[in-house]
Amino acid sequence: MIPSTGGGSVNGGLFVFESIGSSPRIFTRVGLHDVVENLSRIFGLEIFMMRKFINMVESANEWIGRIFCWVVVALNSLVVIEVIMRRFFNHPTVCNFEITKQLYALHFMIVAAFALLYGSHVSIDIIYSKLTKRMQAVIDVITYIVFFFPFVTIVLFQGIKFAAASWAQLERSWSVCASPLYPIKTVVPVTAFLLMLQGMVNFIRTMHILIKGKEI
Repeated sequence: MIPSTGGGSVNGGLFVFESIGSSPRIFTRVGLHDVVENLSRIFGLEIFMMRKFINMVESANEWIGRIFCWVVVALNSLVVIEVIMRRFFNHPTVCNFEITKQLYALHFMIVAAFALLYGSHVSIDIIYSKLTKRMQAVIDVITYIVFFFPFVTIVLFQGIKFAAASWAQLERSWSVCASPLYPIKTVVPVTAFLLMLQGMVNFIRTMHILIKGKEI
């Protein structure tokens, strides 16, 4: 005899049977609740992984923001020193201006993802703030897809080329100080990468609100 297989349902359950001749024998039976439970486990695992990714990215940007926010203290201190040396001692420094420019660039760029985490970037939300959470999510999804991700992707790849070319020639400024430029140019792709990660986190949160109607 050649065995044959088939399937069916009994009392809302699913079963698979094997038959030899005219004598079927059930060897597997899976209830509908088992299927639902398995799907719930898969979906729960995806939610768990998303939350883990969100926590990891947000923790990294949180600490980067907390650490590099102190750059502004060094920046202001150098500006005060330069003013005192210039006005009171008539002896301006050679490299202070170069250093303050690079410190400002570092502070401005590296904390951009930290600002995105807390929604601190400049925005005009006169109409946006009056919309429902779901409508805000729709607008956020569109703007992230159309504007944010393309812009950050371009900055990331062009920034890598920009920094690589600077490192290749160990580029320095044309001033008397001749300070190295390759470290600060490396901050450009690093900033774009951090913004990309934080943007992905915000996008996931927005999509969850759009689909489920609540935050993840």
